[in-house]
Amino acid sequence: KLSISGTAATISEPQTAMGRGVNLLSWSLQGSTEYPIVLIQQNSGQVGDTITAKATTNPGVGDLFFGNTTVTVDSSSSDGNGNFDITFKIPEKPTGMHLIKYKKSEVPYTIGSKITNILPNSDVTVGQVVTVEGKGYPANSRIEVKFDSTVVATVISNSSGTFSAGFPLPVVAGSTSHQVTAVATISRETAPAMTFPTTGNKVTGKVTSIQPVIGTTKTPVALSGNGFKSYQTVTIQFD
Repeated sequence: KLSISGTAATISEPQTAMGRGVNLLSWSLQGSTEYPIVLIQQNSGQVGDTITAKATTNPGVGDLFFGNTTVTVDSSSSDGNGNFDITFKIPEKPTGMHLIKYKKSEVPYTIGSKITNILPNSDVTVGQVVTVEGKGYPANSRIEVKFDSTVVATVISNSSGTFSAGFPLPVVAGSTSHQVTAVATISRETAPAMTFPTTGNKVTGKVTSIQPVIGTTKTPVALSGNGFKSYQTVTIQFD
């Protein structure tokens, strides 16, 4: 009687073939030439993540697939036991389960959504267009971008589940932080919120109006502005 059991909480089930040794009572489970993938270190992630796999043979150009997309092997090295440790990146694909394929090996891998960037990577002012980018969302789906709880942009993702949406920065204080989220309206697929401003940008204050625009010496002038830090003194200079 032969029984095989086990769980794969954090890694994939080994892709194995059964081989019989010289001793008729000796059996082993191992990768094979036709089913070369022995192990995938994790079975879920996001677009752009690096996957580490173990295989019995070294993949050649065009041998390794993620879904129907050929992927490039970033590194490959012998593990000293006759196998190869290989790494490659997850290509742009929509959310859900995809197959990592190498010859006859097929290992399921699940992609989740993520917000990848908030641009520009520089100082921004109220009213300036801010662009949110995301990957791993449902393909060809309506995506709502929210700034805190307010919907600020709606866009349709492409066939790979990637989107880019721009919106004018709402009136906010330069000292506050806000949460940017993106939600697929039908499937409700979402990703962890990204905090704005990011490490690459910040909100800076600007003068929005001067009244009056013409006058004489000692004419009272009123200035309006936004994007400045809350409850802090603003110094005004003339020339």
